[in-house]
Amino acid sequence: MKKKHIILPLLGIAVLSSCNKGYGQEITSDKARVAELGKGISEKMNEKTGFEAHIVGYMESSYKDKEPGRRDIKYSWDVYYHGDDQGNISLGGGLSIKSGEEKADYSFNLFQVNEPEYGEVDYTEYFSPGDPGYKQIDVHYANESDEGAYMDELSGFLAFPIAFFDAACFPYYLGDEVNTEYGTVAVPPRKLYSNGDGNLTIEMSNTKEGENKSSSYTRITYDNYVLKDAVFESEEENTYYTQTEKFELQYKVLPNYKIALPDGWKDHIGERTTSSMVS
Repeated sequence: MKKKHIILPLLGIAVLSSCNKGYGQEITSDKARVAELGKGISEKMNEKTGFEAHIVGYMESSYKDKEPGRRDIKYSWDVYYHGDDQGNISLGGGLSIKSGEEKADYSFNLFQVNEPEYGEVDYTEYFSPGDPGYKQIDVHYANESDEGAYMDELSGFLAFPIAFFDAACFPYYLGDEVNTEYGTVAVPPRKLYSNGDGNLTIEMSNTKEGENKSSSYTRITYDNYVLKDAVFESEEENTYYTQTEKFELQYKVLPNYKIALPDGWKDHIGERTTSSMVS
């Protein structure tokens, strides 16, 4: 069900506190049970079927030194991520950016679809509900004569919620280490719980004291060997700034879901209408 890694891998995860709220029996030390659940979840999540992930969250950075040019910034997302059994994906929802005293709200649609004639087609669309004159549409495709499939700047703004989704799709954190493209990363302390066959909840928390403080909490729940929901919270503070994040995810399988490019998408190939965003 995890279709394509279109953005960045999850940056360091990692707040606050938690307790076992009906997660079932703790099975952290039951290696055989953990391995069985991990294998079942990986197999089920790899099946080709449609899905919907609803992700809401924010990331906020605040400078302690309010020098000119240093503006606090907050990104807020409300994203619906869909996939189908052909490997096509779509994202749609809202993005809010507050930079200093300036604030801008955007709606967006993104499609990445395998099309018989054009290969992989990337269709992205921004528009601003508060600005009827703002609209940006980009369409690029894999069989173009240049560098191939293209991801619009929208991908950068979606990096964090989609990385969170990627990390939650599979129980990466069942071992002591995670292998990433950046090397091997030690897994923070975690506890595992199960309510029965196909059910698993992973909780992780981590706190670092000192000049560079940080705290984090992650909870991921699978039911019937499929992702159900997840939460991630973090806080970081150093001499220069503080940064907080929070993401929540709800997931469900949609067996018959199909994704298609919007009508008239060919008319926008190579075309761009754009307006400045908050920076």
